[in-house]
Amino acid sequence: MIKFVDLNRCWQELKADLLPAYDEIHTSGIVSNGKYRTLVEEQLKDITGRKHCRLTTSGTTAIQGSLIAWNILRKKVACTNYSYVASTNQAALLNDVILFDVNENGNVVLDSDIEVDAIIPVSLFGNPVDYDKISSRTGNAKIIADCAQSLGSKYQGAPDGSLGDCSIFSFATNKPIPTAGTQGAILFDDDDMVEKVSRALGNGKLSRNSSIESFGINGSSYELQAAQIHFGLKRLQQWQNKRKQISEYYVSEFEDLPISIIKAEKDCDTNWHKFVIKTDSRDSLCEFLKQRGIDSQKHYTDNFAQFFGSGNKHMPYTEKLCKTVLSIPNNQWLTDQEVEKITTNIKNFFNG
Repeated sequence: MIKFVDLNRCWQELKADLLPAYDEIHTSGIVSNGKYRTLVEEQLKDITGRKHCRLTTSGTTAIQGSLIAWNILRKKVACTNYSYVASTNQAALLNDVILFDVNENGNVVLDSDIEVDAIIPVSLFGNPVDYDKISSRTGNAKIIADCAQSLGSKYQGAPDGSLGDCSIFSFATNKPIPTAGTQGAILFDDDDMVEKVSRALGNGKLSRNSSIESFGINGSSYELQAAQIHFGLKRLQQWQNKRKQISEYYVSEFEDLPISIIKAEKDCDTNWHKFVIKTDSRDSLCEFLKQRGIDSQKHYTDNFAQFFGSGNKHMPYTEKLCKTVLSIPNNQWLTDQEVEKITTNIKNFFNG
């Protein structure tokens, strides 16, 4: 099976670095919030230019922690109607969520000014949102930028993750930097938010024996995953270049097929986190590839308006994407022969 994400190959590349690090972590007894957390936070600040970074348990935890730290509780929050579910359900748990449809590329669309306390835009599939338009439409609303999939992408030359009141990164098996387990990160520039973020991720406390000062969650980062992120980040550009090479080859090879390819918007540089095609034959193609030993994924199939939020329930672009999108393998460990097999089989499916 050609895997969508190949963790074994990731391990083979990283294990010479990771085995000594794992021994160091276990020997030291510092399994959370230690040396590797600090190293990763410094790396992410260097990549984005942000002043502050806090590594945490997952991207979902990072979103929840940000909502608590910026006091987005029992307020109005604008969310995308189409994404991975964590992008909306954390806000919906605590707030009145207002959902907005997306465009043909899955990016949230604001056609007019809106009055909300916060917005959580999502750079879906590694393609940055139009931050200028979002800022102009939402006034003084807090922007919690969900960049879980867009580490390494750019908006008008600025690294995604550098914009908004804060930004979120995520690390998991299928993220730009894969991990065996999850981690997340909150990045921001406001010095006054440092202790608030720490309390939000420390169950409302700055330390074990300090007083409770706010709501909070357990947002400790774990050293085993942080070590994997650290050594993965050293390869970020190399891995991104490989995904770009594979993706651009797909674009050229699929030019004459009856499919659409999701790409970055104008003035945006994608990291090609996923290579996503749209076809009315999505389900048949997915099964066709599976039978030929190729793993593909339906990203995504949830119409959030059917469960979350209030107001307009008709989301035409969401409804279309839920039925037509398919991600095919473009991970950085694919061989040329595997890329050719994927390409040939997709061509055979459409050309008969």
